[in-house]
Amino acid sequence: MNKPVDIARNSIILVFMIIVSLSLGFIVWAHFALSFQMSSFLGMSAFLVQVSSYLLFWKSHSERPLKKSIDDMMLLETDNNHRIEVLSNEIQSLHENAKNITQSEIEPLASELEVIGSLIKQLAENSADSEMRIAELEQELKAYKMAEEERHKKAAEKKRFDALQGRYSNHDAESYRTRQTASPSPRIKADTILLDDDIQFAPDYDDIHQTAPKETKPGHHLVMAVRDAVRDNQIDLYLQPIVRLPQRKPVFYEALSRLRSHDGDLIRPSDYMKTAEHIGALPVLDKMLLVRAVQILQKLLARKADAVVVCNISATSLADTRFFNDFKMLLQAKSDLANHLIFEFNQEMVTSFSAIEEESLLALKDLGFRFAVDNVTDLSMNFRHLVTLGFHFVKLPAIVLLSARNTGTKDIHAEDIPRYLARNGLDVIVDHIETETQVVELLDYDIKYGQGFLFSAPREVKPDVSTSLKKNEALGQRLAG
Repeated sequence: MNKPVDIARNSIILVFMIIVSLSLGFIVWAHFALSFQMSSFLGMSAFLVQVSSYLLFWKSHSERPLKKSIDDMMLLETDNNHRIEVLSNEIQSLHENAKNITQSEIEPLASELEVIGSLIKQLAENSADSEMRIAELEQELKAYKMAEEERHKKAAEKKRFDALQGRYSNHDAESYRTRQTASPSPRIKADTILLDDDIQFAPDYDDIHQTAPKETKPGHHLVMAVRDAVRDNQIDLYLQPIVRLPQRKPVFYEALSRLRSHDGDLIRPSDYMKTAEHIGALPVLDKMLLVRAVQILQKLLARKADAVVVCNISATSLADTRFFNDFKMLLQAKSDLANHLIFEFNQEMVTSFSAIEEESLLALKDLGFRFAVDNVTDLSMNFRHLVTLGFHFVKLPAIVLLSARNTGTKDIHAEDIPRYLARNGLDVIVDHIETETQVVELLDYDIKYGQGFLFSAPREVKPDVSTSLKKNEALGQRLAG
């Protein structure tokens, strides 16, 4: 507001107040005949009332913009509080999103670091093995050099003896031969030089044990057939479906291996397993089977999201530290296959598991993988213990389950066996089903899964699928080495 104008206006109003007060006092004195003092008091009172009224009016008029400003500030504060609350919610949301994004990026890195750590550990172990192998080769090379020196020495001695025959008489030559025979030079033991071609292997398969020469080793042709099949990768993979009953819709596929000789003949596992175990080739075979099973499973998952492959693993491989480290490392990198890959072990193998094998199974169970026990003929085994180890399936031959109906078991009827196993968390797969009559009889047992030649014989995997292993050199070299 303009201050000079306010002063002028207030001055004029004050003058008017004085005039009005004097006029009131005069009127009272003149018309009502009051004393001068009384008239003056009334005039002064009127003046004070006017001044007080004007001051109250002026105060209310001057406080109105302030009150409006205060109201505007309160509205602004309310709006600011609302905006601050919205901003706080947005910041909290951004914080949570950043936390989730960071966690999603860190977890894969942590997994990769764990794999890298395992690789480094394996590399250190392999380096130690390589150093030991180099030391052995150095010893062999030293022995070979000693043998070469001895051979050259004998050749030189023979040359000198031939020269003496030309220069001395027969008597002198015979005397020289006698002296050489009387003091022979040191000889190198034959077993210090590895010259037997029968025990030479490709570098990738040097963990197969060396055996005796073929003229002293029984079943040598089968041994060589297994060796050659492993060395030349002459291993065929077959798949046999496991169907859901009674619909007979395939739900699982069991991976089966067959070795192929140079003559093209197939060698079944029942023929080569004992031999492969004897010469130490089982871990190598299991590695090859596992890699191919994973390759095939990935192709099946591309077409069928719920595909499951059952892969056989030997107890020898579980107890083999080198194999199991590679095996576990692969499964850690392929943890997304945990619900699609089942490992199978036969009953004879499971009942002879030691603490080492059970510890290996528990390690795989922690990764989310499931197991099946195959070729079950003894129905009195401890099935509850199998569940603690991670087993989810029990495979019973059809003849065993159906014959149990006649012979029975000690504690349970044959018809109740599938339900008993189901109560313990185990599903029954009946295999070796060959006739429709067996299917009809098995349906009375509430069997969920069946396998056998009645549904489909094992079929060889197409070459384009099996050869995909060669395209993945890193994976192949890691597990086949």
